[in-house]
Amino acid sequence: MHGLAVGIACSIRTPGLILIPITFFFYLLDLFLKMQLDWKNIKKLIFLSVLFIPIILLVIYISSPIIYTHPIETYIKVFNIFKNYPHQGYQLFMGKDIGNIIPWNYSIVWFAISSPILYSFLFLIGVAAIIRITLTRSKIRVSLLNNIPIYIAGACGILPILIVILVDVTFFL
Repeated sequence: MHGLAVGIACSIRTPGLILIPITFFFYLLDLFLKMQLDWKNIKKLIFLSVLFIPIILLVIYISSPIIYTHPIETYIKVFNIFKNYPHQGYQLFMGKDIGNIIPWNYSIVWFAISSPILYSFLFLIGVAAIIRITLTRSKIRVSLLNNIPIYIAGACGILPILIVILVDVTFFL
């Protein structure tokens, strides 16, 4: 089911690709925190990967007719267009025309001004709570293990913004 959901997310929006490494990272983190990194769980991870990745690829292929003839080449081309979207014209940011040169703080400012104030405020409270929960517990392993869903939600909220900043994406939405 998770493979279907990630495949749909990837076929709707290219940034859905971030869900693939997030999935593997948190699965491995969960195994590590539970101290169950043994051969049985490694085989289970390999089995789930053998199911997960092909399901994602199949859903992307079925739901994106544009990639039917050359799936890999076309998806890479779409990803590169996404990364370097050729925006022509006037783009106003903080009172200046920035054209195609997107500053590192563009996505942060864009989210801040386009989200309702209550959402932004609750987001900041959530980030502060995650940091407080993690740092104030005497046993970080127990804290991480008990709060995995919170960290997954936080990663899905923060990592796309960080990737846009680090990869220097021209066009995000």
